[in-house]
Amino acid sequence: GFSVFNNQAGLAHITGISAGIYAENRFLIDGLNQMGAAVALPTNSGTFGLGLSYFGNAAFNKQLINLCYGRMLFDKLAIGAEFDFINVAIPDYGAKSAFTFGLGIQFNMTEKIVLAAHVFNPLRWQLTTFEEDQLATIMKFGAAYYPSDKLTIVVETEKNLAQKAMFKAGIEYQLVKQLYLRGGMTSNPTISTFGVGVHLGALNI
Repeated sequence: GFSVFNNQAGLAHITGISAGIYAENRFLIDGLNQMGAAVALPTNSGTFGLGLSYFGNAAFNKQLINLCYGRMLFDKLAIGAEFDFINVAIPDYGAKSAFTFGLGIQFNMTEKIVLAAHVFNPLRWQLTTFEEDQLATIMKFGAAYYPSDKLTIVVETEKNLAQKAMFKAGIEYQLVKQLYLRGGMTSNPTISTFGVGVHLGALNI
């Protein structure tokens, strides 16, 4: 279901109604709060999705609503699109809103290798007429490798047109049926991460 926020082509592979929520606070800093919720509904004509997210605090915050769609175009190729409403609010200064969109593809090259690409705000739309208020245009290209049923390796390059490119890599290993171990790293900035996932039937934590 979180393909709603990342690459909407991934929605094409969902076979049942899916929903998820998340919340995070980075570095225990009040202004770096983020939370979101997503739901995906597969139909005979493709999968529709809705995402809601919030970033910031009372002094500065950004809300995002995105309507999404993903479907299989061919046996191995999936496509997706998102239509986004973004609102940025700063108390005592007001709020600005804008619409934009994103496009994604996902190609199952083999049973073990999947390639994907996504672009957000390709037309470089802005919140206001000032250049500094331009919405970020972000391009991503990634690959997933499944050497076995228990192991997943992923890599991705992300390029914000206003910043240096970022490289990401992650690995997931299924220790037992219900427990997954995960690790990752990014460049620009350099960050290492570690996590666990718990699979409880229809519920994933």
